[in-house]
Amino acid sequence: MLTTANKVIAFLGLMIPISIANALSKEPLNVTAYYVKANEATLAYHEADKADIQVSAYSSNSIPDRRTFLIDPSKHAQPYLGVGSSFEEASVYNFTILTSPEQRTAILKKLFSNAEQSFNWNLIRVTLGTSDFTPRVNNNPHYYTYDDNDGNPDPNLDHFNLNIGLEPNKIGLIQQVFGIKTFQKSNLILYASAWSPPAWMKKTDPNNKYESTNKKIIDPITQKIVDSKLIGGMLDTQYIDALAKYYLKTLLAYRSNGIIFYAMSEMNEPCVGDFTYVNYPNTCILPDDAKALLLAMKTNFKNNQIDTKVWLNDFNFGNESGIVNILDHDSEAAVAFDGIAYHSYYGRTDAMKAMLEKNYMGGNQPNSQGNTEYKGVYMSEFMTGWFWKGMELHNVPRIFDATRLLEYFHQGSSSYINWVTLRDERMGLISGALIDENGKLGADSWYSPNSVFTKDGISYSYDFMDYALGAIAKFVTPGGNTDATKNAYVLADKDGYNQFYDTAFEGSYTPTDFLQAKPENLPKVSQLSFENPDHSVVTVVVNAEDKPNDIRIIFQGHNTQYQILATVPAQSVETFKWATP
Repeated sequence: MLTTANKVIAFLGLMIPISIANALSKEPLNVTAYYVKANEATLAYHEADKADIQVSAYSSNSIPDRRTFLIDPSKHAQPYLGVGSSFEEASVYNFTILTSPEQRTAILKKLFSNAEQSFNWNLIRVTLGTSDFTPRVNNNPHYYTYDDNDGNPDPNLDHFNLNIGLEPNKIGLIQQVFGIKTFQKSNLILYASAWSPPAWMKKTDPNNKYESTNKKIIDPITQKIVDSKLIGGMLDTQYIDALAKYYLKTLLAYRSNGIIFYAMSEMNEPCVGDFTYVNYPNTCILPDDAKALLLAMKTNFKNNQIDTKVWLNDFNFGNESGIVNILDHDSEAAVAFDGIAYHSYYGRTDAMKAMLEKNYMGGNQPNSQGNTEYKGVYMSEFMTGWFWKGMELHNVPRIFDATRLLEYFHQGSSSYINWVTLRDERMGLISGALIDENGKLGADSWYSPNSVFTKDGISYSYDFMDYALGAIAKFVTPGGNTDATKNAYVLADKDGYNQFYDTAFEGSYTPTDFLQAKPENLPKVSQLSFENPDHSVVTVVVNAEDKPNDIRIIFQGHNTQYQILATVPAQSVETFKWATP
């Protein structure tokens, strides 16, 4: 069992208000800490040695060779929504067909429960229809939506069918997670993304900038030609309202199975088909059409008492520029949307913070559009283990992925979602992603596992980043509450407090650019802090160095100040949690 370490406070002769001194002396500060090491052969959470945690009154004297972080819980930044992973078709297949019921239950408990060695995730990204990570049917990719109708127009959606492909398995898997969660069902947050609408809703771009539908690809394993009308093409404007109704019908069909989506995007990675290497379901939606679709979705949702949020972009840093230009000049659209979702396969992470500075992003005060609802930014997809160098992919040490995880929250994200949860030896039965016309497996062969992995459907292994996500999720209250007082908040990096890196950092850190990423420029010791609704504080520290590091956490807030001294093991993530006096 992980237990708290009770420490008697020494006041070092400092002048501290009597009320604070009495509070601390009567109720010694309890600090709970545990860590996971990236380079362990068998990953596990470990209780921190009590002798390595010392709590004392704050001293203004510097302590040589201690990495120091200043924490002020009064400086709230964005609300915390949660962390988790995806239920795309490859994971659903591996969970429900490759895996026995007993193994499936054990894995889901590991991912979503708060048992001692579990991760307590609370976010699931659900693909609507098939994505790039799709299992093979009879050795061929089987791409589908919920109203394919053999490519024939069906604007009234008479042929809509959720009972297709692996969708029943997906629904059952989500329902099983509901039964595993130890907190309220409403705190399991589901986010939905489609890779393509039905092919009859799409058209070929007359300028051929965005690939035509009915594209033929070569399966990388079978070497057979695969024909799919879901690959490429543009949203046909005459079917914008039909797509909004298609999404409404999808949400209602899931709801009839007891599944409610907190948010959804208009489309995964719109216009990704502009890249020649994309050979999986995708669709281009131009900015003006994205605005029209947004308004149609919100109208249909409102008329049917659906409060699912609509997030825009669902693509890389920088890809949001087109729709943001619309939002900047269109108050109706700026009121209607609910957030911006990001992937981090390229671009600069500070695009999120720049987005949050827009006056229509909401917050606690009414903005120029009269909207008081917070419109956040959300990391909705990333596969860890690599970075771009020029246009080549390179491995990155796993511990730096943990550093980048903290960076996303420091740059304003309220969430983090892994891509692919349960992966097999063929990258989750991948069927077309990043495959060239010769059937050559491209960048996906570079991806290091950031998920549960199995070779044989019998033995399973977990990745270090699963544990790193748990280092947050196990201690921070899951979000999504309509009552803002019940949400945890990321502490704002402001005025020298709650900084990503320590006070003595002398590096050349700039927000990560995934086209020119240099892990060596990331802080070697970094932190991320939260305040929970009960005012307890959580500080997550990443030590990316090959040696232990002594740290000092200086807490100043709630009419008190004190310091926590600890040693963070080499190549590890350590989480500290304490209730404020």
